[in-house]
Formats: sequence, structure tokens, C-alpha cells
Amino acid sequence: LTADIRQMLVKDDSLSNDAKNCKVITTAGGKVTLRGPVASQSEKDAVAAHATKAGATEVTNQLEVTTNH
Repeated sequence: LTADIRQMLVKDDSLSNDAKNCKVITTAGGKVTLRGPVASQSEKDAVAAHATKAGATEVTNQLEVTTNH
């Protein structure tokens, strides 16, 4: 699941490098935690959407929107 999410992020040209390189932590049962900086709220939402699309049963979105890019 982690690899699937990572692959989707890398292929999404609308995401910043920070978003593509966010930490994806997968636990039993398909639960995913997302951590790290992203450029905007829309990126935060997009990364979470990719995780859900990849098959995550639950997404904990701890991505932080930073403005210093």
C-alpha cells in the first residue's frame, strides 16, 4: 500500500517535491498516516485523496501547510 501511494504521488505533476516526499506510514488493516510539509491545503487534500484511492481504509492526515517555499 505504501508503495502504491508513493507511486501515485510521484506521478502527480501538480504536487510539489515536499508533497511527493511526504512520509507515508502504513499499519495493519490499511490505516495510513501522512506526515510532512506541503505547499498548500489543496496539496494536503490531494495527497490524502491519493492514499484513499490507493486503498487506504483510514487516513490520518498530519501534513502541515507551510508558506516558506
